[in-house]
Amino acid sequence: MGTLNFDILETEFNITKVKPLDAIYSVRAIDLVNTDNMSEFLAYVTPLVKALDVAATGAYCARWIGGMALAQQYVASVYNSSLDLSLINLTIHIIPTKARIPISFQIHNWTEEKAPMNDTNRQEWLEQVLVGMYSESIRPLFQALSMTTNWNIGQVWGQLPTRFDRYIEWITSEATQIVVKERLMQDYEHLKEIDSHVFGRKRNPFNVTMRMVQHMEDPEKEIRMKYTCCLYHKTENGYYCYTCPHLREEERAARRNTIRKSE
Repeated sequence: MGTLNFDILETEFNITKVKPLDAIYSVRAIDLVNTDNMSEFLAYVTPLVKALDVAATGAYCARWIGGMALAQQYVASVYNSSLDLSLINLTIHIIPTKARIPISFQIHNWTEEKAPMNDTNRQEWLEQVLVGMYSESIRPLFQALSMTTNWNIGQVWGQLPTRFDRYIEWITSEATQIVVKERLMQDYEHLKEIDSHVFGRKRNPFNVTMRMVQHMEDPEKEIRMKYTCCLYHKTENGYYCYTCPHLREEERAARRNTIRKSE
């Protein structure tokens, strides 16, 4: 199990213990449940992601916020622990100079709760951790995000499955201990089986079937199609991604052919 690697939390999930020095805007996560505060937050983010539509800003934010839940999943499976990622314990900072993802989630009171050693008790513990993460932290922010951007809440939740699927597959392949590999896969299956009411949905947003498409360069490989559109085409100089579910198959094939002919 080992000691929790805080560097990974910061680089992979943008979680920090201190306020970044170059933050231009900071807001308590609990305050973003209010749509007026969420609107102000999005107004700062929009120019950073060059969004032409506030829904596109919302798509970026949904993926960043979802990263907190992925961090909790990672910590639970790899370190058999959980973090206090309650909204009252978090401040979100906007850092325009930060590469790739211009926000950070600052944890104020750093606490780790170890999982029980008994398998049955651990399953109950994991259920409690995941239910709390989604019902008390992610869901309220997603609802505010949806209302503020007037973007369908199903599309907001739909930003998460593909990223989770890819990351869990990758981190499982990287794990060196069999017990950790097994826990990663079992805990991910547990997430897919959580009751849908926890997410405020008719269906658990993670219990979905991933569609595959031919790799753009290698015809012998397949890659995941995004579960929902990321709205990149609604940003400055944006376009529909190769793995976008809205892209017509003939356009996807044309892009493949163009890439392969240039090699």
